[in-house]
Amino acid sequence: MSLSDYYLSQGGSSAAVAWGDLMYGNCMGNPMYTTGGVHSIGDGATCDSVAGNLSADVHYGIGAGKWYGFFFGIGASWRWPAQRLGGVQAAQPRAVFVGFDLGSVPSAVSVQILVTAPSGAQATYACSSSPCEVSVDDRQGSHLYRMNYLSQSGHMVAQSQSTLLD
Repeated sequence: MSLSDYYLSQGGSSAAVAWGDLMYGNCMGNPMYTTGGVHSIGDGATCDSVAGNLSADVHYGIGAGKWYGFFFGIGASWRWPAQRLGGVQAAQPRAVFVGFDLGSVPSAVSVQILVTAPSGAQATYACSSSPCEVSVDDRQGSHLYRMNYLSQSGHMVAQSQSTLLD
């Protein structure tokens, strides 16, 4: 069972957190890169038998060993740091109003605004009057947007540069 699954099966108990930290620290912890209270093997080695997790060998730190997830049964151990802090935070949607001038683009009758989140997720908003309301998820940070100016037939007649959305 992976660390996260064990943690969830134990109801998020402090004992499950301590055990998960011990196991994760044995494989991922390196005292050169951790602070007090973070478990790691004292000599700087990790559970990788050939090289430390943060080594610069051609195998990106996994040496000749298995991927770290295999050490915990079904894998997915990369979830542990986020899971132990309560998992993914709930979305924090916020409305943002984007202004535009249809008169500045000949033949444009509407705008299609493409919003790209830092995660890479994209959403498209269609508007025929300014400003156009779009939604962003504040937990992710700064989003980008690009405007496509469309003709009556729906063909793109102009496109803006990608810009950070405030």
